[in-house]
Amino acid sequence: MTLTQSENYGTVLQAYATHKVLSECAPDIDFELVPTDVGAVRRRRLMSIANPRNPSFGVSRVRNFAAMRRYIKPLLPQIDSRWINIEDRESATDFLEKRYDGYITGSDEVWNLAHIGIDSIYYLPNRLPGPKASFATSANRLDISTLKPADRDVLKSSLEDYSYITVRDATTRTLVDELIARPVVEIIDPTLQYRPLGSVDHARKESKAVSRRPRILVMVKNRGIGSQIAERLGGRADIYSCFTRQDNTRFIRLTPQEFVDAFGDFDCVVTDFFHGTCMSIRSGARFVSFDTESTYGRYESKIKNILGKMDCLDRYFDLTTISPERLNAMLNRIEQLAFAPDPLGSEVIEANLERERGHATAITKEMVETLRSRL
Repeated sequence: MTLTQSENYGTVLQAYATHKVLSECAPDIDFELVPTDVGAVRRRRLMSIANPRNPSFGVSRVRNFAAMRRYIKPLLPQIDSRWINIEDRESATDFLEKRYDGYITGSDEVWNLAHIGIDSIYYLPNRLPGPKASFATSANRLDISTLKPADRDVLKSSLEDYSYITVRDATTRTLVDELIARPVVEIIDPTLQYRPLGSVDHARKESKAVSRRPRILVMVKNRGIGSQIAERLGGRADIYSCFTRQDNTRFIRLTPQEFVDAFGDFDCVVTDFFHGTCMSIRSGARFVSFDTESTYGRYESKIKNILGKMDCLDRYFDLTTISPERLNAMLNRIEQLAFAPDPLGSEVIEANLERERGHATAITKEMVETLRSRL
């Protein structure tokens, strides 16, 4: 039970990686991705893609969306409908109960109660009879202090019925600990766990000759910051953008497979996306990540959490309160990475990634065996 339908690289990649990791861990068990979605959100998403007034409207966005659907479709089960509308909680629960013997809440932010509220089926219903587990699940942006006592009881009742819980970040670990006071293990996102995620035949598109201009990739939601990066460095570097088109940049359209491999082709990557950060880590790219959402001024963000695990918080900038000094410090760091040798080097990050992969592999095996013993 994870997200599979969003117009987002991270969504389809984490779903793909989750299925691959679990299937390779226990080849004798049939794992399926359940194609869940929220009807109202699905309609808004499609209207947004087709809206010519949307800044990101265009053929490229439509092609991106189609590429993501093609990428994940082979892993989705053949069922009567293309997707399960979880707004209808009873029908969705009936579908799960009739089709499956056990249940795993997948990775990504399925525990944040976005769009569906306290009736979210991603907190698996108690009436489902089989064993339950969570795999690198996140409750990012869910502030437990805002929950009503009755809502806390709903979440608590669901979590108490899980046989094994793993989470993706410290914020979610704190949430679970506060609700049910049970030991919870953190593991990294499946897009970092699964090694052969990208294209097998990928080759560097361009040699990094000293004589050419540096190439900087900007994957940024915040258009104001994207513009400042282009203004500051565009005269001396070639600035590219992906997923969200930025002014005064060369926009590149990538399939999910190309997205995984692309980051290592640039001299520096700048991103405020979690999975943009993950792709930077796994590719060995020089990169800078930042947060601007005010929520992350109150608790640790998912980006800061993964960079802490990789021991590279020097790549992270907290812009939840933007000041000229903080922004200038980040721009200086981007300039340093793009125009000069990286003082940290990718070896440290790679070693930490391998350590976290080993930890995740051991925990995943234990989780699967726990479920198997209770089927």
